[in-house]
Amino acid sequence: MLSGCASTRITQTWKDPAADMAVRRNVVIAVDDAEEGVRRFAEDAAVRAISPGTRAVASYTLFERLDPDGVRTSRALGGKGFDGLILARLVSVDRHNIQFPPQRELVGIRPVLVMPPGAMHPVTIWVDEYAYAPGRIVEVSTAVVETTLFTVPDGRRIWSALTETDNAGSTPRLVEEVVTALRMRLQADGMIAPAPAASVGK
Repeated sequence: MLSGCASTRITQTWKDPAADMAVRRNVVIAVDDAEEGVRRFAEDAAVRAISPGTRAVASYTLFERLDPDGVRTSRALGGKGFDGLILARLVSVDRHNIQFPPQRELVGIRPVLVMPPGAMHPVTIWVDEYAYAPGRIVEVSTAVVETTLFTVPDGRRIWSALTETDNAGSTPRLVEEVVTALRMRLQADGMIAPAPAASVGK
C-alpha cells in the first residue's frame, strides 16, 4: 500500500459538527492494506507517534484480519476500553508526467584573447560560460491516503482527512510523513491529546 518520500500535504479535512468532540484517550490504529507486513509496520509507526496523553494500540494485536468497515470494527471494539478507532487506507496512486524544457546555467566566466580590427596586439575579454541541460520528462506519482476517526463503540464517523504524498518510492519514509502530518492535524483539531509542553529550561 504505502511507499514514498518527498512531500506530504493534507488536502481535505472534515469534522462532524454535531458529534461529541471530546479528546480521544484510548484509540486503536488500523491500516487497511492487503500486505500484512505493511499493515503492521504502518500501525506500529502510528502508535509510536501518538503523544503520551492518548493511549494507542495497533489493530493487528487485537484482530488477526482487519475488517475494513470502520463501523463494524468500532462496534467490535466495544467493551475493551477504547473510545476511538483511527482507520487509514490507500485510496489511489496517481501517476503523471512533467516535462522540463532545455535549460542553460551560467557556471562562470573565462578569458579569451581577441585581436580588434587595426590593433597591434591582442586584448583579453571575459565571456560567460554556460552548462546546458537537455529537456526531460519526469514521472511523478502521488499516493492518496484517507484517514477516518470513528467513535467506539457506536461507530460514528466524526473526523476524516485526505493526504497526498508525491514521489512515492519508500514505504518507511511515506509512512513517517503521513503519520506525522496526521498526528499534528488530529492534535490541532482536538481529536487526540496534544503534544506535552516542553520542560522549562530545555
